[in-house]
Amino acid sequence: MMSLHEQYVLAGERYMSLNDRVAALQREVFEDAWKDGGASSEVIPGSGYTHGGELEGDERGESYYFSVSRWHQAEREAKTLLTRVADNWSAKSWDVGRERSSYNGEERITTTTPEGYWFELAEQGSEISLTGFSPVYWGDELKISMAIGARRDAEREGGLAWYSDHPMVEGRMTLLPGVYRPFPAWDAVK
Repeated sequence: MMSLHEQYVLAGERYMSLNDRVAALQREVFEDAWKDGGASSEVIPGSGYTHGGELEGDERGESYYFSVSRWHQAEREAKTLLTRVADNWSAKSWDVGRERSSYNGEERITTTTPEGYWFELAEQGSEISLTGFSPVYWGDELKISMAIGARRDAEREGGLAWYSDHPMVEGRMTLLPGVYRPFPAWDAVK
């Protein structure tokens, strides 16, 4: 069984892997700054069980996943953009789903990569959103989340400039693709 420190290091690698994949997809859409998704792009993972119980034998609290979301203004070109991105994803041999809301006509495309990452690009009023979920991983979700949260808070209290270094638009940070909150250092808590 892995120690908490070993699980923590692995969780950091998984967090960075998801963010790097989202950044690559962002660049396919718009290379300029996107608005951060706030809490849905945090370093704290969610419970894998509530994400769909994808691991056989998971009894709650035994798995976790990371999520990222970004938002960009895309008024007139959204439908053309979704078609272009769907074609790009199909060219990667990813199965692509496309849905249109019967309520407001907004569209979204989704895919799951062979590695188990799930992505959605969706119209959201005058914006588009890009959301990504990592695969579900084995690990003690509560212990990992508590360890990450304690180190995130310690870094913030210690003056980590991450939060003040990025401009805010409508209460959210604006970030270029590939820029995301660093995973907290293990030694941030002594």
